[in-house]
Amino acid sequence: MPQKCLHLRKYGHEPWDPGDPLRGGFATHCVLWPGTAIAAVDESLPAEVAAPVSCATATVAAVIRAAGPIREGARALVNGAGMLGLTAVAMLAAAGAEVITVDPHERRREQALRFGAAEVRPVGSPVGEVDVALELSGASGAVQTCLDSLAVGGTAVLAGSVSPGPAVNLDPERLVRGLHRVVGVHNYHPDDLRTAVEFITDHHRQRPFAELVSDARPLTGLDTATSTTHPDQVPRRAIRP
Repeated sequence: MPQKCLHLRKYGHEPWDPGDPLRGGFATHCVLWPGTAIAAVDESLPAEVAAPVSCATATVAAVIRAAGPIREGARALVNGAGMLGLTAVAMLAAAGAEVITVDPHERRREQALRFGAAEVRPVGSPVGEVDVALELSGASGAVQTCLDSLAVGGTAVLAGSVSPGPAVNLDPERLVRGLHRVVGVHNYHPDDLRTAVEFITDHHRQRPFAELVSDARPLTGLDTATSTTHPDQVPRRAIRP
């Protein structure tokens, strides 16, 4: 798991070091550290579509991989229809799954249908049993829904809980008798980056990925762009250096 290397450094996460600058994305240039995983992107791929690949798209590729092979007709639950959730819907639908998406925002639920969801539900609505449950919102209630919705042999993959939150209930007997798997995913493997590039290259015309990154601002407008984003609006805003 190279993403958990003891000497890992993450672009855009490290403290500013004047002796080692240009290590983030909000710049006209970025200098790569030795050992950085890279993937070639076709020049025909629109920048708005390619921009999330090294973050949201690759993370979702890791989540789908952790869920195991997705069989044709499997029922899959996606909790959260933000950038990661909508990408997961598209990937699962492309694999032949029947996708149920849960999100509190009506606009996002409507978007999920356009990304391939078979059903959309508001938070708190019953979803029935599923073979795969992906938690991408970070809400403890959504984690609980994933755990409680698993069918026999089902797998829950948790990726949204990246900060402390309320505890959830886990019934060991149900876990054991149901042959359930619960997997955590944080960041991604270099292979997931390559998978993400391949997927977005092959499918960006079939689903409205370009709509997820919009309202491009210049680098000088960074502060305004990051302070006015609303969860019910476009998931990401673009910065053009």
